[in-house]
Amino acid sequence: MGQPSQKGQDNLVRVIVIDDNPEIHNDFKQILQHSPSSSHLDGLEDFLFDGDNAHRDQFASELNYELSFATQGQEGVQMVKDAILQKKPFVQAFVDMRMPPGWDGLETIENLWRVDPTIQVVIVTAYSDYTWRDISDRLGDTGNLLVLKKPFDSVEVAQITNTLARKWKFAQQARLRMHDLNNMVQTRTHELEIARQRAEASCAIKGEFLANMSHEIRTPMNAIIGFSEMLMDDELKQEQHEFVETINDAAKNLLCIVNDILDFSKMEAGKLHIAKEPTDIESVLDSIEALHRFSAQQSGIEFSVNRLTSMPDVMMTDPTRLRQCLVNLLSNAIKFTREGHVKLNVSQETIKDIPVMQFEIEDTGIGIEQDKLGLIFEAFSQADTSIIKDFGGTGLGLSITKKLVELMGGKISLTSEFGVGTTFTLRLPLGMPVGGVHDSHANESSQKLLCADHQYSGTVLVVEDAISNLKIITKLLERMGLEVVTAADGMQAIEAVEKQPFDLIFMDMQMPVMDGYTATAQLKKMKIKTPVIALTANVMVGDREKCLKAGCDGFVTKPIDRHDLIATLDTFLLNKVTA
Repeated sequence: MGQPSQKGQDNLVRVIVIDDNPEIHNDFKQILQHSPSSSHLDGLEDFLFDGDNAHRDQFASELNYELSFATQGQEGVQMVKDAILQKKPFVQAFVDMRMPPGWDGLETIENLWRVDPTIQVVIVTAYSDYTWRDISDRLGDTGNLLVLKKPFDSVEVAQITNTLARKWKFAQQARLRMHDLNNMVQTRTHELEIARQRAEASCAIKGEFLANMSHEIRTPMNAIIGFSEMLMDDELKQEQHEFVETINDAAKNLLCIVNDILDFSKMEAGKLHIAKEPTDIESVLDSIEALHRFSAQQSGIEFSVNRLTSMPDVMMTDPTRLRQCLVNLLSNAIKFTREGHVKLNVSQETIKDIPVMQFEIEDTGIGIEQDKLGLIFEAFSQADTSIIKDFGGTGLGLSITKKLVELMGGKISLTSEFGVGTTFTLRLPLGMPVGGVHDSHANESSQKLLCADHQYSGTVLVVEDAISNLKIITKLLERMGLEVVTAADGMQAIEAVEKQPFDLIFMDMQMPVMDGYTATAQLKKMKIKTPVIALTANVMVGDREKCLKAGCDGFVTKPIDRHDLIATLDTFLLNKVTA
C-alpha cells in the first residue's frame, strides 16, 4: 500500500487482530485491505444502506484500515499500550477465545479495557466455551463488545468492522465535542468569575470611596452646623442672624445631598435596613409640621397639615424612613412652589380590606408636563433639567423615596398639571388596627427632644482629634451643665480614665496614635463601668455594628444632631438631670 493521503490519515482506522492462528491474520488482510466486490457483498451493502449507493461509496472511501497482529493476549495488550503512548490508539480488536498457553480471550479483553476502555472488541471463536450471560457477567454490560463465530463470512467481517469504525468515529467526535464544550464552559466560568471579582472589587472601592467621602464631608459640616446653631442661640443683629441662618441652611442642604447619595448606594447594594415598630403618627406629623412651617413662611406660601379622618394611636412602620419620605416630598413641594399653598392631607383608608395610611402632598407649584411624568422617579433624572439650575438637587430624592415606600410595603403615585400643581399620594399599610395601644412614652420622649433647656450634672470625657469638632461638642455639653475633659486620641483617653472617673465618654472612632475601636476595647478590658458613646462621621452600612462590637454602648453621628445628643444623655445620664 502507498502512503495514505492526509484525508486518509485523518480517517485511518487501526485494527489489531489477536489470534494464535496466522491463517486468521491473512484472512483479515484479504477482507479489510482488499474490499470484496462480489454481487453477494454488494447486495448486503445495499440492504444495509437502503440501496443508497452514493452513501455506501462515500462511506467506503472514508475508511482506511491499518492492521496489526498479535498471537498472544499479553503481546496484544502491550501493543495497545504502545499505541496509546504514541497517540495512535487502536479502534478495534478482534480477539480469539482460545490462545494457549497464555491468556484466553476473556482475560485478554479484561486487560485491554484496563488499558483502553474505548476500544471496540469482537470475540472471534469456534467454540462455545462461555455463554453470552457468562461473558456479560464477567466483562459487564457493554456496547463495545460483539461475538463473531468461526468460520466467519468475509462480508460479515467487513460490515462489522465498518459499523464499529463508524460508531467509534462518532464516539470520538462526541468526546471531542464534549471536550470543547467543557473547555468553553470552563473558559466562560473563568471569565464570569473574573467579572464577578472585578465587580466586587469595584463595589468595594466604590463603598470605600463613599465612606471616606462621607466622613471627610461630615467632619467639617459638624463644625459648620454646630457653631451656626450656637450663634443663632445668641443675641445677634438681625442681619447677622440672617447670615448665620443662611450658613446653617446651606450646610444642612449639603448634608441632605450626602445622605441621599449614601442611601442610594445602600439601596443598590441591598443593605438598607427597614425597621418595623410601633410609631406615634401624631408625633411624626407634629415634627413634620414644625420643620416645614418656617421654610414655607419664608417662601411666602401657605402650609398646613390636615387630618382628614381620625388618626390611629400607632402605626407599625419605620418612623425614621416615614419621616424621610414625607420630608423629601414636602421639601420638594415648597421648593417648587412660588405662590399658593402646600398641604399634607392625612387620612386612614381601607383598600381591598387592608387598612392603610394615606399621605397626600398637594402643591400649587410649577407642575410637571405629562410626557415627563414617567421620568420623575428615575435616579439622577428630573423632569426639567433647568430645575437643577433654578432650585438645586441631586435628582435622587424622589427615586429614594419611591424605593423606601416600596421597602415599607407601600406605593407612591402622582398626578400633575404643568403650571397648576402636583399631588403625590403615598399609601402605607397601617399594620395595626385603630385603637392600638398608645405609646405615651414615645410621645413624651419626642416632646422632650423638642425642649431646648436640658441641663445635666456630671463629668464627661470627649475624645476627638479634630479641633473644630472638639470645640463644638465641648461647647454643647458645657451649655447643658456638664464638666468636660478632652483627649486627642485613644491613648490619651486611657490615661485620662486612669486618673479620674467619668460619668460618660464620647469616643471618636477615627484618630491617630490609637483609634476609637482599639481604645474602647482596651477600656472594656479595664472593666470600667462608664458608658462609651461612639462619636463618628462614619455612617455606612455596618459602621454602627462595628462600633458596638468594639464595646461602645451608644452611637452618635456627625454632624451632631442636638436631639440625638439629648436622647443619648437622657439614656446614659438618667439620674444626672438637674431641675
